[in-house]
Amino acid sequence: MTGLLKYLQHPHYQKNQKIDWVDWVFLFFIYFACGALLAGIINILSHVFPFENKVLNFGGKELFIRAVIIAPFIEECLFRLLLKPKLKNLICYAIVIPIPIVYLLWRDYYFLSSVIMLIECIALFIIIKPKHRLIRVQRKFIKYIPYIFYLFMLSFGLLHILNFTFTKISFWIVLISPLLVAPQIVLGSILGFIRMRFGFFYSVLFHTLVNLIGTLFIILHSLN
Repeated sequence: MTGLLKYLQHPHYQKNQKIDWVDWVFLFFIYFACGALLAGIINILSHVFPFENKVLNFGGKELFIRAVIIAPFIEECLFRLLLKPKLKNLICYAIVIPIPIVYLLWRDYYFLSSVIMLIECIALFIIIKPKHRLIRVQRKFIKYIPYIFYLFMLSFGLLHILNFTFTKISFWIVLISPLLVAPQIVLGSILGFIRMRFGFFYSVLFHTLVNLIGTLFIILHSLN
């Protein structure tokens, strides 16, 4: 817990450390404790304001495929992979990211797809001539990593506002929007910490298990 809080106070670039499974599992309890509290608040808000969580309407099979099989790897590539802009990470990003771009275009999210396309173009620009460009980018990342870390963390959280449908947009809906995605913002901070300290694989694994537990809970709840 102290390691997470210290890192969030001063995000920094660091080499991967050997995984500490005790800390890793403890982060699960931290997330689900925060998530349970925030879920309760969101549930109360759902009875006051006109919004609905679309995820709850997915069938069990569709939800499992989306949340457990597809989302963790794609979202970690989008929001955590480039926190360490090595050449192999840029290449992986360039290969994987066209998938969410096509999906967002299909769903008519043109602004989001345009932003991701821009990052994709930058990645390709670096890959074409990595020798000098990559070093400059890495230096900038190390210098500005606190801002980059929080930018990716908040972007990850705010993206999940797309999980909700609103029958009416009002000032109050806009005001409570950060609360609706607060669980994902908390998750993004933990995943970012895991990615920077232990590596990309462990952030994907953590993300997958969190989504798996959440998916099983939703499926079991729907059966009651």
